Amino acid sequence: MNPGPARIFRWDLDKTYLDTKFDTARELIRIAMEKPEDKHTLPGAAALMCALKSGPDGHRHRIEVLSGSPKQMRRVLIAKFRLDGVEVDGLTLKDNLKNLIRGRFRALRDQIGYKLPALLESRVDVPEDTREVCFGDDSETDAIIYRLYADLCGGRIDDDTLVSICNAAALYPDQMDRVRSALHDLPTVDPVDRILIHLDARSPLTRFDGFGPRVAVTFNAFQSALVLIGDGILGEETMDSIVHSMVEQHDYTPRRLASSVEDVIRRDLLPQDQAMDLAARLKLQVEPQRVTLRPTVEALIDYPKRIEDTRRWHRERARQRQRPSMRAFLFGTSGTDDDSGR
Repeated sequence: MNPGPARIFRWDLDKTYLDTKFDTARELIRIAMEKPEDKHTLPGAAALMCALKSGPDGHRHRIEVLSGSPKQMRRVLIAKFRLDGVEVDGLTLKDNLKNLIRGRFRALRDQIGYKLPALLESRVDVPEDTREVCFGDDSETDAIIYRLYADLCGGRIDDDTLVSICNAAALYPDQMDRVRSALHDLPTVDPVDRILIHLDARSPLTRFDGFGPRVAVTFNAFQSALVLIGDGILGEETMDSIVHSMVEQHDYTPRRLASSVEDVIRRDLLPQDQAMDLAARLKLQVEPQRVTLRPTVEALIDYPKRIEDTRRWHRERARQRQRPSMRAFLFGTSGTDDDSGR
């Protein structure tokens, strides 16, 4: 009998693997029309994903992509992965055409009601001892979704609490039924070792206070790799290809990489001694840092409050994008306060 993969790496797509911007309807249309070669991969993301496929233990791991991108983009996205030299084992995309036909307009932008049932259902036929690492970003609710997924699998949420969470997230009845059905078929095992959140939307780090020690916020794929090396999930030798990709393809300088190492040390995402040894191996000039220790105990999250706080943050951010910037006032451009030219 096939024992199954040693580990599953679950990835979001936009702003986690692909460098996409979709704050306006025009941008959404442009993304839908892009060819595979027009899509940009975040620095180091393809090299990291390739490195994850074969772990230091010799296992061939699974890469599962769960994205809110529409199903109609499947061919283009598969072609993009091939261009990047990445082997993806599963690609789940959102059926927004079906949502439109059914008049489920709330589901067009909702992520919790879409991703949570999909994650739980995908776990049903996985061997119980298969461990997972989840990759997301801060532009939606990935940290909430992945922590909730882990807490549900681990049996830390009772039915009354689950109902309150689903109500706060405005799940449709059939989405709630799918969550319950999957949970009924799952063993009580928390499979998630690490949750990595790529900071794309300029969220303050304090937004992630209280999510627990397994949630690590990173600014680039290099930092994510450092965290996974500290976890023993990646081998140090994998850093060569990741660093080469970021330097040669994305113009990262040694100083910029060194700053990333120093930031990881300061935020206690990798032990300082290990980080300094790795930096020396990569020939990066890294200075010792004062470390702010991370919490070691994981408390249960007040999910309804987190969901509402996240909605409030995104509403405020949307208002800021619509507010004319000083540059627009002075020079008559169409910029906004959030216009960074990235």
